[in-house]
Amino acid sequence: MLTGEQRIKKLNEQRWLCAYCGRPLDVMTAQSAHKIADTKSNRRKYGNDIVDAYENIAMTHAGKCNDGMNIGFNPGKCTQLINRIREHDTHRGVSK
Repeated sequence: MLTGEQRIKKLNEQRWLCAYCGRPLDVMTAQSAHKIADTKSNRRKYGNDIVDAYENIAMTHAGKCNDGMNIGFNPGKCTQLINRIREHDTHRGVSK
């Protein structure tokens, strides 16, 4: 889950546009969408560090846009994201 400060940072990075549809977002309605869904099975499979990673979150509208960010059905995309998260953590000096 993102802190309030992280939500604003992510929204600024995305230029206040939905990561799925590209339409404008506002602070009250923007949702944090997990690319690798926040489920018990994903936490067991990938670990909390992956599911909670900043890079695993995108800001979207509710409903279809949030659902559309889920890459869990695509193992290749999951692997690419996990590798990026781990590489980012390595560069920050975070050990796993």
